[in-house]
Amino acid sequence: MKIVVDRATHGLVQTTHESAVVCNGKYLLDLPPGILVTLNSSSYVLNGGVEDAGSVTTQVFSDWVAGYPEFRYHFHNYFLTPTDQSSLNFLTSETIGLGTYSARAQRGYTGMGTNLGAGTVALMPPNPTTHAGFVSTNTVDILLAPISGGATDRFVPWWSVGEYQTSADISSGYGIHMGTVEPATQRWVGLDPTSVQVYLSNDAGVTWTQVSWLTSVTLPAVGKDVKLAFFNMTSNKIWLNGYALAF
Repeated sequence: MKIVVDRATHGLVQTTHESAVVCNGKYLLDLPPGILVTLNSSSYVLNGGVEDAGSVTTQVFSDWVAGYPEFRYHFHNYFLTPTDQSSLNFLTSETIGLGTYSARAQRGYTGMGTNLGAGTVALMPPNPTTHAGFVSTNTVDILLAPISGGATDRFVPWWSVGEYQTSADISSGYGIHMGTVEPATQRWVGLDPTSVQVYLSNDAGVTWTQVSWLTSVTLPAVGKDVKLAFFNMTSNKIWLNGYALAF
């Protein structure tokens, strides 16, 4: 299921099971499989610009982690606010396996007053002179509030990726488009989770383990300083719609 949200007001518009959705002036919150949401007049995503305990997205991931009896905690990120997007690491490189990688990604907050929000974090396509699209997160200490979990070596990751497809704006009085008046339409199309390769660290990026979508993983040692890293495995620019960890 996906929640369609008005970009200007963050008002909830509808839910949908479609994998390709017209999103002019809207953004999509892709939910983990099996999570169903009923929206009503009191449902909200941001409360005064803050994703709080009553936010529908917080409730979604609380329901999600409840489906894993061995886990008690979670954190998630839909890049809804400037703080969410500042959780991405654009400043320092990461050494993963035999390579060292710096960010090749974009985020929707480009300056003061520019608020594009969810659906604007993208991983670049391959470049013949450097590595493919890549971004890592800054460290999350899972012992600290608001998470207040415990150090662990067991996790379940979730993420969502997609593409935007935009049609041309047509208004023509001649040729094969004579009489056609069509506005440009932007569609969000969901991609297979394997479109990105994801790594997880619980020691602030000293060691990394490749992880699989919605698959429990045990890391080499117990730790509390969690980071994720995402590699674009396609030949196109793709969007990272959000991620979450249960632990």
